[in-house]
Formats: sequence, C-alpha cells, structure tokens
Amino acid sequence: GGDRPSRLTFNPAVDFYPVCSPSGQDVVFASLRDGPPNLYRLLTTAPGSEKALLNSPVPKIPTDWSRDGRLLVFMALNQKTGADIEVVPVAGGPPQTVVATAADENNARLSPDGHWIAYNSNESGTYEVYVQPFPTTGPKWQVSKGGGQQPQWRRDGRELFYIAPDKKLTAVAVQTSPNFVAGEARGLIDTRISSWERFSVSNHYAVTADGQRFLVNTASDTTLPVTLVLNWSVAVRRPGQ
Repeated sequence: GGDRPSRLTFNPAVDFYPVCSPSGQDVVFASLRDGPPNLYRLLTTAPGSEKALLNSPVPKIPTDWSRDGRLLVFMALNQKTGADIEVVPVAGGPPQTVVATAADENNARLSPDGHWIAYNSNESGTYEVYVQPFPTTGPKWQVSKGGGQQPQWRRDGRELFYIAPDKKLTAVAVQTSPNFVAGEARGLIDTRISSWERFSVSNHYAVTADGQRFLVNTASDTTLPVTLVLNWSVAVRRPGQ
C-alpha cells in the first residue's frame, strides 16, 4: 500500500509493456511465457492471477485501452505487412485490423471519445504521427512534420503530444468536429528521450489530464561500471561438485 511498489507477476518469463485499464483495476501486458509475445490480463488486486487475453503465433504488444474499457489496442507484427495496428474486445472475441499497409504502423492511441486513433507510420521514410477516424473510413491526416513518435491525446481530445526527432516534447492543437484540422506544432520542452527504434512502442512520458504537466523518463549521465569476474565458474559451483 501507500507509495510502495507491489509485484504483480511471478512467472519466470519476461513480462513487459503493461497498459492500465481506465479504472486502474486491470493491466494487460505482453509476455514471452508461451513463445512470441502474447497478451495477458491481470487484476491489480490479485497479483499472479493473470489470464490469457489473446494467444496466437503473431507477436503482439499492447499500446492502449479505450476509455470505455471495451477495446485493447495493440501492435501485431505480421510476416507480410510488418507492424500493424489491431484491436481486440477485452470481454472476448477475435481481433480486428485497424491499419495494415506495407509500411510499419505502431504506437496507436485512441482519442478520449473513441472516434479517432493516432499512430506512427514510416510510410514517408521516417516515422510521422497520423490520425484517422475509428473505425476506419479511409482518410487520414499527417499531424507531425519532419518526424514524430509516441503520440498521446490530451484528456479532452483537443491536443496531441508527441516526441520530435530532436527529442523535444511537441504539442499540436486539433479539431475533430465537424472535420479534422491540425494546428501548428509547438515545441514545449526539451527531453532526453532517446527511443527511436523501428518497433519501439514504449511511452517515455505521461501527461496530466489538463495537458499542463509532464512526467518524462529521462536518461542519466551516470556512468555504470563494467565489472569483469575472473574464474566465475568457481563462484557458482555447488558444494560437492
């Protein structure tokens, strides 16, 4: 309780990329316990009691949970189309493809009202932030200019944030009714976020509901030592061996 962290999973396999439900009572995460990354759901009040949400041969990474609690958004790594965006009903049912092209699409986030989806695509040669209606109706709009990663919506859906290639946390005012219109990008703060890998779906920052404060995962200048252990097999040898 309090500010002390609590362990939620105990399987020896790697568990990663957790996404919290809107209520904060559930977590969905990816795990390597059954081969490629599959999706598991866990009640935060019942550590170690996770159940499989989606298990298939296709590697999957969760990225968002709809505000109404019904849909889990995830990246699927398909053999023919690379990284794609899919959703699956949390209550059960087959997954549905949202965006799948020859380019890589990832880091998808649903708008608070659930009618729009923001995501990354490298269809232009570099990752940019795009927005399109949800469910998909065909058109899409490029929000970032000159590169953008890790899009997030402000709680009222009227502003999008993303990380520019120069690591600056950037904001764009958006209008979704009657048509989608994106304003000019405004650099807010310099960060030290370095993640720009092809399949990175990590969120290295969090935004308060009013969009005025940010929690940023910052790289450290601390130099970690390199330790060389000689004759290490003696140290791990069991008694009697």
